[in-house]
Amino acid sequence: MILQRFSRAIAQQNWVVVIIEIFVVVLGILIGLHLDDWNQGRKAMRQESVYLEKLHQDLAVMQVELGERLQRNNESIEHMTAALYALEDCTDTAESRSNIQYALERYQVSPGLNFQDATYDEMVASGALAGLSDQNLKYRISNTFSELEQVNNRLQSFRISIPNIDLITWKNVVYSIDKESGRMTTSFKVADLCQINEIRNAVVEMIDIQMDGRQTALRSLAGITELIELLETRSNLDR
Repeated sequence: MILQRFSRAIAQQNWVVVIIEIFVVVLGILIGLHLDDWNQGRKAMRQESVYLEKLHQDLAVMQVELGERLQRNNESIEHMTAALYALEDCTDTAESRSNIQYALERYQVSPGLNFQDATYDEMVASGALAGLSDQNLKYRISNTFSELEQVNNRLQSFRISIPNIDLITWKNVVYSIDKESGRMTTSFKVADLCQINEIRNAVVEMIDIQMDGRQTALRSLAGITELIELLETRSNLDR
């Protein structure tokens, strides 16, 4: 219809009509492009909100896990420090034996962080992270996950001295497995262990591993909590 009017106007050299028809066509194209951009923008915003919500959930999982890890670190440091003092003073009581037993049985328990990075990796691969309009949020997300990856590597590196501790404890402590519970058991005499400098040094190293883990977990938890708060603020502003 428009093409017929346009052809007729040219044939009749009705240039006013020609200009109007061209204007109508161009305007229609511009409106169509604008609507398409608007729709694409809305889709991108919805997708961004989905990604950020999933990212928030991943961070919340790691936040809980790090909180529990800190609690275990503090508990281990408390028991192991008490065990060290008991060995230094050669104190043989039910409490001191319990603390020494805890140190000897738990020093190997130092798992890595359950790194929840699936959503982050998907955002990077899809370009969603690079496309974030909030430059500060984009930087904070990238920086936080980069640090968490390094943290996971550091947590594993803290275990480097555990084989040396093994050599000392295995030489002076009898380990076994309880038939009923399936748990590790230890057999030792406090009077014997407190005379061995290597044992006391091994316990000091156990404490140091836990302290390193605690400091790392504290820094990671602070970064995760800060990013969670930033995401929650962003979510509230978008509502």
